[in-house]
Amino acid sequence: MPNYGMKVTNTGYGMSETDPRRYAFWSKHMTAKIFKQGSGTTGMEIGVSEVEVNIAHGLSFIPMYMLYSQLKGGSGKWFINRTKMTTGDADAGDQYVHGGYTYPPAVEVGLYIDATHLHLHYKTYDNSVAHDIHYYYFIFGDKGGV
Repeated sequence: MPNYGMKVTNTGYGMSETDPRRYAFWSKHMTAKIFKQGSGTTGMEIGVSEVEVNIAHGLSFIPMYMLYSQLKGGSGKWFINRTKMTTGDADAGDQYVHGGYTYPPAVEVGLYIDATHLHLHYKTYDNSVAHDIHYYYFIFGDKGGV
């Protein structure tokens, strides 16, 4: 088989290696490939409790994905995939009390992927303040002969 494609070796190894285990990535072998990646910002204005983001991926099958969300803008703290901030999290803030009930100051991330879109669903219990949410995603797939 010809030596073609893209290769990234592990630390301490050169491109002349023939053992696939010496590579972090080699496109000749069955490896998850990034089909699409991107980032964005969404927000929840005061009075809004939920917001959805739908990202078209253009594949005709359900691919793998990875999502990072910064649930409190500017915090520098990123969460991976489905996440719920808890009251013990320093970035969560104070508990939200309304109508005699105490709610966690959570911003939650719900997500799923189907054959056409990556669906992100952000939700908060505290809609008395605006929330600025940043996200970064990877969608893995290879159309190949599809």
